[in-house]
Amino acid sequence: MRGPDMRLLFGVRAPAADGGVLGGSVLAVSRHIKPNKLDPAMRLIKRLTSQEVQARLFACGGYSPVLTEVYERYQAGGGHACPRQDGSDITNASLPELAMLASEIRKSIERAQPRPKSPYYAQFSGGLPPVRPRRLGAKGDEGGVLLIRRRT
Repeated sequence: MRGPDMRLLFGVRAPAADGGVLGGSVLAVSRHIKPNKLDPAMRLIKRLTSQEVQARLFACGGYSPVLTEVYERYQAGGGHACPRQDGSDITNASLPELAMLASEIRKSIERAQPRPKSPYYAQFSGGLPPVRPRRLGAKGDEGGVLLIRRRT
């Protein structure tokens, strides 16, 4: 978000000291996948983790890249700004802003600690109510956001 002068209304800074907890996401293929689905699933994972897609997710969505090369490219002033369809300058990050963001995210990741392991995690998770996925979007829209809600 930008103010009337087009400057960002917020800053992004890595923690000054080591700490924090790593989170993240996982792409996986079930061992029970049907053989005819394995190749398309692997192609999707390869595509989503490619430098091109990781750079676009970073520049357009602010997602932390999973590839060191993407951070290095943006920190060096390379990479591309988001090729937005709407032409909005309110949210589009400039290359210098993306370089700063890449640097701060990378520092945060390098300073973070792995999540502590707990022998009680399975018990804790098992005590939570089951989840029910539901897709957000217009009726008949196969796209949209997948929302996970806890049943109460």
